[in-house]
Amino acid sequence: MEILHFVQDDSMNNLEFEIGKYIEEIKGIDDVLFDPRSWSPDDLREACNNLEFLISKGDFSKRPGFEFEFIVLQYLFRRFFFVSHQTGLYNPQRKLWSTLAQIKKVTIKDHKIWSKSKREHTRISNFKLEDHRGNFIKARVVHPGSQLDMPAFGSLLRGVSAKCLGLFYFTEQELDPKLLEKIQCKTNAKDPFDRFKAPINQASLNIIRYHLAGDKYGFKHIYPDLNKDIVSYMDFANKTTSEEMALASS
Repeated sequence: MEILHFVQDDSMNNLEFEIGKYIEEIKGIDDVLFDPRSWSPDDLREACNNLEFLISKGDFSKRPGFEFEFIVLQYLFRRFFFVSHQTGLYNPQRKLWSTLAQIKKVTIKDHKIWSKSKREHTRISNFKLEDHRGNFIKARVVHPGSQLDMPAFGSLLRGVSAKCLGLFYFTEQELDPKLLEKIQCKTNAKDPFDRFKAPINQASLNIIRYHLAGDKYGFKHIYPDLNKDIVSYMDFANKTTSEEMALASS
């Protein structure tokens, strides 16, 4: 039911989205916050589908990789929100999850702190998702085909301001065991609650690995480890999205 409107504003490569309900009379993800436990999977899925994405600034036709970026954007609102509820991740990551439900604006920009030689082999986008109170979520998205190992991951974790309540990193790569140990140490993973909250200051960290499967992208939550084999498949039109949820035993 989600609708994407293209409103070409100028020739800049940066894009800005306004996020809202497609049908006001139908409940959306912000309504889930009032009583999360009462929502069935079908009702929750309907709420996640009741979204409208309005490109209010920028020209999508001049932005390479826009289709992939839009798939990632939809994954955050439609699948991550849903899976967090169904797995219980929304409890330790309540600030991030609640903020995501109330996002009104999303800005997408290229990550530019790169030497020319590195940019030739890797493309990274920065998403900033903002609610009406100025709280925000940051997502760093490494585009397909990167030849660098977890590029710009460390800088994502530094200088997290008080208004930042969530961090996402999207990559094709598997987590190196040594890097995983460092992340676990930084997020206090030995603590039973912080193991899933994955705190970086007041923000929660999530690392999502994706892969191309035919004409769709599969997204898998790899940190924090939910001990569940959940892959969400998304395409640009999002009309044939399927979700495979083979829940591993804990």
